[in-house]
Amino acid sequence: MRTKKTICAIFTAVLVIAVLTGSVSAAVFTEKADDLKFLGLFLGTDLGYELDRAPTRAEAAALLVRLLGKEAEAKENNSAHPFTDVPEWANVYIGYLYENGLANGISADKFGSGELCTMQMFCTFVLRALGYSDSGSGADFTYAEAVEYAVELGLADDEITAIAGELFNRDCCVAIMHKALFSKIKGLDATLITKLTGDGAIEEEKVVELYLKAAEQGNAVAQYNLGLCYYIGYGAERNYEEAAKWWTAAAENGHYAAQTNLGMCYYNGEGVDRDPSEAVKWWTAAAEQGHYLAQYNLAWRYYNGEGVDKNPSEAVKWWTAAAEQDHVESQYELADCYHTGDGVEQNEAEAVKWWAKAAENGNTDAMVYLAWQYFDGEILENDYGKAVEWVTKAAEKGNEWAIESLEFMENNQP
Repeated sequence: MRTKKTICAIFTAVLVIAVLTGSVSAAVFTEKADDLKFLGLFLGTDLGYELDRAPTRAEAAALLVRLLGKEAEAKENNSAHPFTDVPEWANVYIGYLYENGLANGISADKFGSGELCTMQMFCTFVLRALGYSDSGSGADFTYAEAVEYAVELGLADDEITAIAGELFNRDCCVAIMHKALFSKIKGLDATLITKLTGDGAIEEEKVVELYLKAAEQGNAVAQYNLGLCYYIGYGAERNYEEAAKWWTAAAENGHYAAQTNLGMCYYNGEGVDRDPSEAVKWWTAAAEQGHYLAQYNLAWRYYNGEGVDKNPSEAVKWWTAAAEQDHVESQYELADCYHTGDGVEQNEAEAVKWWAKAAENGNTDAMVYLAWQYFDGEILENDYGKAVEWVTKAAEKGNEWAIESLEFMENNQP
């Protein structure tokens, strides 16, 4: 029999901040330069930021290495490169980028250090730094379409491209860097700023200050991230009330992850008075946007009748939605519903299908159920070898039912 489950919440810091809004002027980009300098990722020159000046390719290389928090490593390694036109000061930066496949030359022995960097070039550098490739059969973009792809990913916008259309200068670089810093790295559930903070390149407290600045200006993603910082004590003292406050602001702005976590706060009474019906409200909002954790939590509320009228068929609907997104706990619960006919017409073949998916995703109870299906041969063709294989996997993970089942199967081998 099912019992109330622990609520799932999002604790992965998806640290993404949209660029602050403002008029098309150097002052807007100066603010972004200030943010980057505050984090130790931008220095400027002896003459200041010089945002109105076009950068050379060598300067662009230095900007990128600093954005990646790799300046000290670059200087220490002093990697070699094949280019003969690189000024001495830029050797370490270009050497680092070349060694890590982030920048190429304009020819076999020329980097084009003194040539002006175009928006196309800079977007290509930044996209590569975020893990995107413009070469090989699995390329994400082409050099010719680098700007368009950067816009698609949110690394650039109409404001930046309008200025760059007249002259791609250092203020455009700063604006793109600011967006890149808070963009997700390909293949990782983390942003560049998350990685830099984890690597010790940025202080947690400084990140929180930057979030607060953007959150107070109404940025929903910053509001979500700030709430997360307060909830887990990241760069700030843990404070559930502040977490709920900022998640509420983000949730009201339509941020589905904030809606999911705010639902958790209302269900558990963290930072707000406990109110299951309010939890259902916010989980519904996030579930309808396709968020699998909200769908999973909402399904349990319908199944148990908490904060909403009991409705097993509605629970099955939401478990199905989450299971189809490969959420392992939902796959297991959906299999059980098909097995028992709870909220859906009983269907053992469908139950086995979802047990198999959950087992492949690491659910040990599902592994045992699947093992018994192979052992009994009622739905699946009898296969003692596969039965033992699955039950052994679960037993090795400490599942007591699996341990007992394995002993039985070994003593009753066909």
